[in-house]
Amino acid sequence: MTDLPAIEMSDAVARFGPTTVLEPVNLTVPRRAAVPVLGPNGAGKTTLLRMVSGTVVPASGTVSVLGLCTRSEWRAVSRVVGSSFYPERAFYYRLTAVQNLRYFQSLAGSVGVPARHVRKAVLDRVGLGPVADVPFMALSLGQRKLLGVARALLLDPDVMVLDEPFANLDDLAREVVATVVTDRLREGKTTLFSTHQLADVQDFVTHAITVSAGVATCTEVGDSMAEEPGPVRVVRIWGHRRPDGDLSAIFATYEADIGEDCIALSVPTSVTLARVVAELEEAGLTVSSLEDSATVGVSR
Repeated sequence: MTDLPAIEMSDAVARFGPTTVLEPVNLTVPRRAAVPVLGPNGAGKTTLLRMVSGTVVPASGTVSVLGLCTRSEWRAVSRVVGSSFYPERAFYYRLTAVQNLRYFQSLAGSVGVPARHVRKAVLDRVGLGPVADVPFMALSLGQRKLLGVARALLLDPDVMVLDEPFANLDDLAREVVATVVTDRLREGKTTLFSTHQLADVQDFVTHAITVSAGVATCTEVGDSMAEEPGPVRVVRIWGHRRPDGDLSAIFATYEADIGEDCIALSVPTSVTLARVVAELEEAGLTVSSLEDSATVGVSR
């Protein structure tokens, strides 16, 4: 199993009724990877993560995790994938943090003294040890998010899938989640997570998956995002993506904040605006207007 990629998607289509959410996805994520899933709201990021976790089965094509097909081997997949989606709806409000984890462990057949030690360890790992006996409904929004990460860690999975794990967290909690991801990376494990906050992850990501208009691509980042940053300015871009466009190289080159109607890129001051526009056009984005924080009001 160690020679198999962590995740492999082959012509995987996500469709809900007559609506196609994801066009055929073909990508491979290796073992020992930290992979942000990037894209605007509604692009299909959560659907892609759910396909990897096995909770959404592709309408056609296949999704494999460590060589296990999520459609035909979903029980085995559930033992190697830990996931966290929508923590507000994933836990019982009247149960305490530790009681919720014990319940989910029991569903996986993990009980007794060893399970108790695991519960304590994962709660301590995400900084929730002091609130282990607090009911879920009394936890803060950030603590609920961290409890979702703790649940995903219960089985020490080889592949972990997290939906917006850095959202609604203070600086300390974001550092906790980042440490979890980097520790898993050193252990040879893979973590997939959606995010709009690249500043929290640019030091350790190995690959990046971009999702735009139902099209997903995976790019190896290597060390490009971990280099010592120089002075930057923010360039905001408005435009539309051409059908043949692929923005993965852009997101691998520049830190990006993807909004509802524009993309904000953190661009080194040494890079000219003309170069940025040329790179965007080459990547398949027709630029209609832009704003450079160094020269506000530039438009086309």
